[in-house]
Amino acid sequence: MEGFEKIDEREIPELSTSAFRYTHKPSGADILLLKNGDENKVFGITFRTPPQDATGLPHILEHSVLCGSRKYPVKEPFVELLKGSLQTFLNAFTYPDKTCYPVASTHEKDFHNLVDVYLDAVFFPMLREEIFLQEGWHYHVENPSEKPEIRGVVYNEMKGAYSSPERVLAETIQQSLFPDHPYSFDSGGDPLEIPNLSYEDFVAYHKRFYHPSNSRIFFYGNGYPDAELSHIASYLESFSATHVPSSIPDLKPWTGLRKVQKKYAATPGDNLDRKTYATLNWLLPETHERITNFSLQILHHILIGTPGSPLRRALIESGLGEDLAGGGLETELRWMYFAIGLKGMSSTAIDDMVNLIEDTIRGLIRDGIPRSTVEAALNTVEFAYREGNTGNYPRGLILMLSALTTWLYDHDPLALVAFEKPINRIKDLYAENPHYFSELLEKYFLQNDRKSLVILEPDPDLLRKMEERLQAKLEEATKGWTKETKIYFLEKTKALVTYQNQPDRPEDIAKIPRLSRNDLSPEHPALPRIIENSSNPLMMLHPIQTNGIVYIDIGFKFDGMPQDHLSYLPLFCSALLEAGTTDEDYVKFTERIARHTGGIRPKLVVRNSFSDPSGVYLLLLRGKALSEKVPELLRIFRDMISKVDLNNRDRIFQIILRHKALRYQRIIPEGHRMAMRRVRGHFTLPDRVKEELSGLSQYFFVKNLADNFDKKWPEIKENLSALRDYLFKTSRMVVSVTADGDLLTATRASLERELLPEIGDGKNIPESGSLSWNFKDLPPKEAFTLPVQVHYVASGAPLGAGAVKPDDGTLLVVLNYLRTGWLWEKIRVQGGAYGAHCFFDRASGILVMTSYRDPHLEKTVDIMRNCHESISPEKLGDEDITPAVIGTFGKVDPPLFPDARAYVSLVRYLTGETEEMRRNLRKAIIQTDREDFYRAAELLRQWSQNLHLCVLGPADSIESARTDLLKDAERVAIEG
Repeated sequence: MEGFEKIDEREIPELSTSAFRYTHKPSGADILLLKNGDENKVFGITFRTPPQDATGLPHILEHSVLCGSRKYPVKEPFVELLKGSLQTFLNAFTYPDKTCYPVASTHEKDFHNLVDVYLDAVFFPMLREEIFLQEGWHYHVENPSEKPEIRGVVYNEMKGAYSSPERVLAETIQQSLFPDHPYSFDSGGDPLEIPNLSYEDFVAYHKRFYHPSNSRIFFYGNGYPDAELSHIASYLESFSATHVPSSIPDLKPWTGLRKVQKKYAATPGDNLDRKTYATLNWLLPETHERITNFSLQILHHILIGTPGSPLRRALIESGLGEDLAGGGLETELRWMYFAIGLKGMSSTAIDDMVNLIEDTIRGLIRDGIPRSTVEAALNTVEFAYREGNTGNYPRGLILMLSALTTWLYDHDPLALVAFEKPINRIKDLYAENPHYFSELLEKYFLQNDRKSLVILEPDPDLLRKMEERLQAKLEEATKGWTKETKIYFLEKTKALVTYQNQPDRPEDIAKIPRLSRNDLSPEHPALPRIIENSSNPLMMLHPIQTNGIVYIDIGFKFDGMPQDHLSYLPLFCSALLEAGTTDEDYVKFTERIARHTGGIRPKLVVRNSFSDPSGVYLLLLRGKALSEKVPELLRIFRDMISKVDLNNRDRIFQIILRHKALRYQRIIPEGHRMAMRRVRGHFTLPDRVKEELSGLSQYFFVKNLADNFDKKWPEIKENLSALRDYLFKTSRMVVSVTADGDLLTATRASLERELLPEIGDGKNIPESGSLSWNFKDLPPKEAFTLPVQVHYVASGAPLGAGAVKPDDGTLLVVLNYLRTGWLWEKIRVQGGAYGAHCFFDRASGILVMTSYRDPHLEKTVDIMRNCHESISPEKLGDEDITPAVIGTFGKVDPPLFPDARAYVSLVRYLTGETEEMRRNLRKAIIQTDREDFYRAAELLRQWSQNLHLCVLGPADSIESARTDLLKDAERVAIEG
């Protein structure tokens, strides 16, 4: 094709993919196409965007380019796509040195619509000053008599981010290893520095870095290369190739241990003993060094990949901390690095931790790494690459990010994408030299002087100090304001609010490329399954192409369990994997899992049911292995179920401490979900159980166990043993097998030979029944205080008994309309929160609305309460309803990997959701009309009169809201 020069073409057999690399000579763009049979097509354009300071400029620009462009001059084309696209992924990311804009869709026409909007957004954004003020920061003055305040979406997002100790730790580790370098700046933005960014610098940065010569353009899937190249050519032809000075600079030489100490926000009044984080960190070679990179990935698994890995084991068994800190190997920047340490430490134990890490590494070098440990790590890494299971993310997106780890720095983009040759080469190197990995340890860890020690200590006054610094900076910036200056910013605020409230012109909205309802099919893509329910256990077989991998899910219903045991279930799940057996300690057992399988993970399934009001309750053990390893996978299941060692006091204590640390770590990043679970827990038994197992109740429960372990050990042991004795019976067993059709029969035979004979039938065990569970009612209004600067708000209630049929998809359309319209505009755009969501359960009819990293509280609840007022059926036209229909339809049956397809099939069967219900749901979505919106508005009006509320946020704002919104609310401080 004219203008494009093919510079590389390769086959990647292990991915069944053909790779083509082009350069567009006139503009300097670099393009990579990965072509294969995957219908979930991915496009991404990435720019190298090194930060120049900590104002968050790359991050603010990432938000802003998606707020209107030359061809699509609406305020937020991104949201218009969220409303009305079949997209399977739509987002943007800011990294420390790059900004990525990826999209994905299985629909050819929809995919090119997405590509077009994104290309126009990045190359020709409007970048109006109002956009900068909204997404970045501005002085907000609504009344001349009031003090100005700083608002902005990214500003509030980063205030939330800086409240998370894990986020602060990760940022500090990076900064400690890259002094006097762009990596030493927070590309997301420091709230203290964000107000230093000017609109002029913002615009200039885009002009400088968002040029095709500084871009990496990526396509993946079963699309048409000529059409894709032709599409991007229509944009690239507007530019001429130029030199963009964006290369990531070399590091200045430095050696010796760099020690960096920082504070993190702790809860006032909390016991600060053993609340320190500390990590030892090593700077490693450049990411593009292919064999070294893959070798270090394997070494990561050797050191800390399983509970029995030597470095992980040494740290946890030392008792110096509660859980690991630092994520091990990091490979997303120009240089790799490795970070490992502990959280939940005493500050006096840091030297002991450092000595322990170094002594453990010395021991592995001196004594050698056991062959079985190396083989387990090799199998784990290779299995993950061969399976290519990227979970909820499109496979093409993960391959793009993998390519960028070398491509961004002007190296081969396929170096880490094509994995077979480097892994085979490493196997050969290890076969030739059994000390290969020990020598890597010595070279890159023991003899490596480029390292740092990062220490994070708790400070209950930190948020107050940060707020005082923010206020002092604000007062310093505004103290010289004259009356005219204040009027100027008052007018700027009014202009911004006017801009935000002014609807887009219909003719501009019409420019957004759309699908029509004719592009949607009411036919439901059936999940192939064979159900054998005539005997114990219930067996589900899923004949799905899996490339030789067999997925086996072993489930046990716990709906008749005594209530006293319930809260122990998450701990019990971990013990099954991590406590070892009566024949093997946990080191040997977890190593055995890693050597022979692709992994085993437990999952607690608690769902409202379409057919049983008491719900569905299942402990699911999910395993996978190559077909020849299935018998060993089943023997591992057998030993886990029949021989789990629940008497190892020290090991159970270690698992409890880790649970406590992980549960606390998740509260702030998942604050909206914690609040949502709490609200839903008022209304149905399954939701109450789910809150006990995965919500704040579980954190309080496991914290109590950890804090009082010596006293509670007999009780803990008794409950865990009772769970084992109760659960593992064929009478409460469910089995799901997923594999290529010809492997199902062999796997079924292996099940009957290796596993089922070892499990009793349990027919004579008395059942108490889930309906006998009797939980204490949760307060209708709750407020939980945390060391944060923003709020996480949830309000919700059922929509009324029988108000919504389970297969009526029209309400889903209305909620999509609200989420991408009213809630987005009022809570995010105008309110400055990072996000707003709707969670609706079709089986129970419960609707909960949430906000995320939200500077407001009362205003947000009012917005949620008044959402029905935003629906004016008489003003709604097909141009409003059809995009909501399409956006909703795209979420109903997303593309799934084989294990996820089997899981969805199992859950639908157990909850009574039939294929007919799914077809009716799709049909109802497609046929949604104005009358459905009118009916939904009335349902939402009734819903708003009975809302329950849960808020997570800072103590001062929650206290001030107690006089009205949170009057009589129960208030609880969450301590670490």
